[in-house]
Amino acid sequence: MGCSPSSDVTRGEFEARMGILQTRVAHLEEELGHRSGDQNVAASVEASVLVGAAQNERGDPKMNPNGGHGRSRNTTHHGSGAVSSSPSTHLVASAPTSKIRFPLKPGTEVSLSEAARVRTSSIKEQWQLADATCVKKHKLKPKVLKRRKGWKTIRLFVSSTFTDFYSEREILVKEVFPDLKAWCQSRRLHLVECDLRWGVPKDTTSEETLKTCLGEIDRCFEDNTEPFFLNMLGEKSGWIPEPIEVPGLLCAQYGWIHGMSVTEMEILHGAYRTTTPNALFMLRDDHLVSTIPEDLRYLFVDTNPRAPEKLLALKGNIRKRFPKQCHSYTAEFAQVDHAAGRAELRGLQSFAKQVFDFFKTRIEVSYPLDEGVQDVLESQRAAHEIFLDSRGQTVLGREEILDEVQSYINKSNVNFPLMLVGSAGAGKSAIIARSAVTTIANARDGSIPGAGLDSWQVFYHFVGAAPGSTDIGRLLQRLLRELNFVKGDAPSDIEKLIQDTHRALSSEDTMPSILFIDAINQLDDDPNAKAMKWLPDTLSSHVRVVLSMINQTEYHRSLLARSTVPREIFCGPLSLAARKDIITETFAQYNKRLDDSQMRLLLSKDGSANPLWLSLACEELRLFGSFEGVLQKIRELADDLLSLLEQILSRLEEENGGVLVVATLCFLECSRHGLVESELLSLLGDEDSLLPSDSVWQDVAEDESSEMADVQQVDVQAIVDDLRATVEQTYRGPTDVAKVAKAFETTGLDSSVPQAKKVPPLPAAKWSLVHRGLRRFLRPCGQGGEGRLDFYHRTMSKAVRRKYFIHDEDRYTKFWYTWWHGKLSGFFESHNDLDRRSEELPYHLEQLLDHSRLARCLVEWPMFDRLFEEHSRIDLLKSWRKAGGYQAASACYGEALAVLKQSDVSREELSIRLEKVARFLSLAGEYNDAFGLLEESQRIEEKELGARPDRMADLLYALADTKSEVAKLQDFIDANTAVQSKGVIDLAAKSIAIRRSLQGEQNERKLGMALLVTSFHMSSYSQARGRDPELTPEQATQQGVAMAKEAIKIFQQLGDGERLAESYMVVGLHINSSDPSQLEYLQKGLSLCLRVCGRYHMLSARFHINIGIYYEDSGDYIRAYEYFKDWAEICVEVYGPSHPKTKRAKGTLQEPRYVNIAQQLAAEKMQ
Repeated sequence: MGCSPSSDVTRGEFEARMGILQTRVAHLEEELGHRSGDQNVAASVEASVLVGAAQNERGDPKMNPNGGHGRSRNTTHHGSGAVSSSPSTHLVASAPTSKIRFPLKPGTEVSLSEAARVRTSSIKEQWQLADATCVKKHKLKPKVLKRRKGWKTIRLFVSSTFTDFYSEREILVKEVFPDLKAWCQSRRLHLVECDLRWGVPKDTTSEETLKTCLGEIDRCFEDNTEPFFLNMLGEKSGWIPEPIEVPGLLCAQYGWIHGMSVTEMEILHGAYRTTTPNALFMLRDDHLVSTIPEDLRYLFVDTNPRAPEKLLALKGNIRKRFPKQCHSYTAEFAQVDHAAGRAELRGLQSFAKQVFDFFKTRIEVSYPLDEGVQDVLESQRAAHEIFLDSRGQTVLGREEILDEVQSYINKSNVNFPLMLVGSAGAGKSAIIARSAVTTIANARDGSIPGAGLDSWQVFYHFVGAAPGSTDIGRLLQRLLRELNFVKGDAPSDIEKLIQDTHRALSSEDTMPSILFIDAINQLDDDPNAKAMKWLPDTLSSHVRVVLSMINQTEYHRSLLARSTVPREIFCGPLSLAARKDIITETFAQYNKRLDDSQMRLLLSKDGSANPLWLSLACEELRLFGSFEGVLQKIRELADDLLSLLEQILSRLEEENGGVLVVATLCFLECSRHGLVESELLSLLGDEDSLLPSDSVWQDVAEDESSEMADVQQVDVQAIVDDLRATVEQTYRGPTDVAKVAKAFETTGLDSSVPQAKKVPPLPAAKWSLVHRGLRRFLRPCGQGGEGRLDFYHRTMSKAVRRKYFIHDEDRYTKFWYTWWHGKLSGFFESHNDLDRRSEELPYHLEQLLDHSRLARCLVEWPMFDRLFEEHSRIDLLKSWRKAGGYQAASACYGEALAVLKQSDVSREELSIRLEKVARFLSLAGEYNDAFGLLEESQRIEEKELGARPDRMADLLYALADTKSEVAKLQDFIDANTAVQSKGVIDLAAKSIAIRRSLQGEQNERKLGMALLVTSFHMSSYSQARGRDPELTPEQATQQGVAMAKEAIKIFQQLGDGERLAESYMVVGLHINSSDPSQLEYLQKGLSLCLRVCGRYHMLSARFHINIGIYYEDSGDYIRAYEYFKDWAEICVEVYGPSHPKTKRAKGTLQEPRYVNIAQQLAAEKMQ
């Protein structure tokens, strides 16, 4: 090992200093060829002294930095102390010397890492080297245009020097980009301009500046494949970093051409090397400089004497490579801004138009809008391949689990899925990735048994690894396409996707297939995802499905409740040996290692048994600067995952944006379903008001009785007045969501609820710094390409809550939540994307308890229509409970309809609106108002619109369904039950008769629903022994069973699990309660219902009351009580405490028999 470090200078410090000094030597060597004889001697002596000083500082003049004896390579010591150097070889920050010789022959190819080691002696050589690093035309992969559906983020990188392009940037920011953004939004595109010259902090190091500039271009590559790149050139070539300022790794990564400016390197990396068609170069006429006042001319020209030569070469090469993308423009001197000390230009309208037109054209070509299905599956596959490669190479300490996965795959006649479960950060993704890599290799060499003459197909999907990967529809489309389950395009309808996938995975005709799906619990909060209807209980004998998830999540519990329970492997803590291997391997990637004492201390931490904790800890240590302080740093690492994340957040606050980091985390934590990146930039733009002022905090501290977001009562009349004020805009002029939203704004809010104001978005440079720090903790979610972000791990959300929201004093916690929900509500009130507005705005107003604004929001017809869609109706009910209750909802909608009738809205639209509101009020238990609206809608249809068959069938069914809900409120079956049931049967029968004459899948679904309502009330009529001469109880039973079985066939064919479950229930209700087969049907339906709809659903409530009644009729009152108790709990959650259905459920529990049982069970529990 050589001599040990002296007491004054450690090995680490010596090596760092030696690298710096050698770089300085290299600078001096380069100058030898350009200086006079005396200057050469001086430079040589200085180089010799520097090296000698470094060796003396080390304490051993014969010891080189590598630990051996002798002299450093590339230097020869002479008696005079001078240092000679070969003109063709130069040191670059102690890196190995390149063997490249100039001039380069045409067609020469040089790798990026090799280019970084070359020291050129002229500008001509720099461009020869740059050309040699370009991707050759025959290696450029053709870019396949992806037609799309949904939102996509476009990144446009702006490159220029700073002081001479102030006026151009002003017109870009204030005119061009706003217009381009508006055009993009009309095509469902988010434009994010990356103007890193604006907003880079003054104290940023050179290294951080370079990483920010080039790293942001990397993001442009990631999001858009072909970066959208704008460069503006005048008479400045820009800052040329010294070699010592460009770290070796960054040099190799980007193929840094030493001697080039940062602007030139941006051009090389963002456009030149790949000859991207999305790059635009705007070259300003050089005559402008002569018109600038002399005292400000320095802002427009370089003082470097070689600048004219550099610019001539730069512009010449750009024109040669981009002849059709390079344009000259003129500008005129306008005036001097004496306060700012700058010259302002005019005559830039032509410049602005060229920029706008170019990028509008290129964006349109790159991302054509298609109203059909977006074909993003190939790009999705590529993203998952990258994730597979990054995670699947080496997995340490999980050999037994990996073997178990392969054992499951290799077994014959396996008809159940395999679940890999564990806590957050347990390493499940790495196991899935490694298992997929192994399986792919085994499938290729034919070593997996059971495929017969075919070969196994392998599909893998990592939820959260790529935009769109969290969307269940995108997942199933990929699965069907990649495994050739469908020919051509996969279906776009989610129900059809589910049905096709279920059929494929259960069919014996399916090709041998193995599926790996990681982090399934991180799919978007969608009923279709949670139901997992696409995964059959029994798999085909040559289909294997491996899923990973966090244990005890809804997905895990759903799979455990299946009739065929999947096999489960638990991913537990790491062994001590595995932890040590992981630490050693992690640090070895960076040529680092821990000594024995440091290793022992790190392994002694309880958190080291968790792979995520261990990964985060190693990264924190790697980023730590002082080797000698590592031991203390390890001691300071928090011992549990949440606390370690809090420590990391504190560091990121300090290094990556302070308040901006805090605000980003708090916005994401308080959002309902994550935030689109462009939304975050807009929210963060108001930097000065992101956090509450000191005076606001003081008011909270002093007012101990204050309650954040006090409950506000709904003012129906105020809402009506607003509706009347906006009716002209909505129905007699062009619809403008922003205007309507503005008309609904309210004043007089509590001062603690901040209001949104129009501010420019956060500068790209500042967001780049924040995003770089938080990136590993975020995941893209939502549809592919829309740029929505959320926390990758649930533990990150918990850490954010604990660090920023939880306080010893409850009023501070309330205030902090109120502040961020207030910010978000103000933002989404004026949001022009209805999908996002309906997702987020009601939620934030609910959290604020701002009933008045919430009611105004829910009464807007576009918002109502979106929330009344089948998957959102429960949310609409919950929102109205928070906004003042269902009676308030009935009053508000009633007045809104009255205003609508006074407008020029068509009678057809009015009829549909009346019916839709009536159906909602029926769900809300406001039956009388619902009947009135339905009858009015029916009158309009019959008398004014010609009684169209499809509309009449809809209205008759809606009337029957509303009467059905009223009839179900009866506690016991009696003569009145028969009368009410007969009324429902008659209405539904008319609807069925019309439906049988109509065609189409949607008509079939509605026919099945009418059959179910009729069949259910046939059962009630039969049990009540109805006496209508046209329908005997026996006939009711016979016809009812036939209708239910017909409904089963319809919903099986349509793949509608919810209605199929209801069909099983109705069939069961036709069976006598003394027959156990009734319970079998009910339990079968309940099992399907829980999988498809979840526990807290209207259908689930019906199953629980009917199973409770079965046990009650059987005399098993304890079991009946358990089901009745669950029924009441579900009703409270779904309908609210004041709904008639909830009151009936609670009334059942108040019957003496069940009160006694409740007391008995409570006493037994206490014992």
